[in-house]
Amino acid sequence: MILKQKNDGIHVSFRSKFEYDVSKIAEKFGGGGHKNAAGCSIIDSLGNAERMVIDAVKNYLKENG
Repeated sequence: MILKQKNDGIHVSFRSKFEYDVSKIAEKFGGGGHKNAAGCSIIDSLGNAERMVIDAVKNYLKENG
């Protein structure tokens, strides 16, 4: 994942390989995309966005192996 700070918030890009469906993570933040490439925007500070996204990835991995 890559987080980029922009004027209107934080843009997050997700990429994956194999069975991991990153669109499921992006959807939690109002985004979307495809299984192996997805994105979303978060209106918050970079630090808060980073923590939220890392928590969402950890939860996804716990639920999906």
